[in-house]
Amino acid sequence: MPKYQIPKSPGEFQIIESYAGTPLIWNHKKGKGKVSIPCRDWDHAEEILEKLKEFKKGGELWV
Repeated sequence: MPKYQIPKSPGEFQIIESYAGTPLIWNHKKGKGKVSIPCRDWDHAEEILEKLKEFKKGGELWV
């Protein structure tokens, strides 16, 4: 189970399709504030997106 560090002001998250065809959660940032979480399928991505909406001040997310 990987752990992802969520920054204090991550911005808006979105589910996109990666080059491999799998869903990817991304916040459209580059560098230090970038969050990119690969997912198994679209249902898994939607579950993680709901968890990320609860994060207001950053923290750690176990996927």
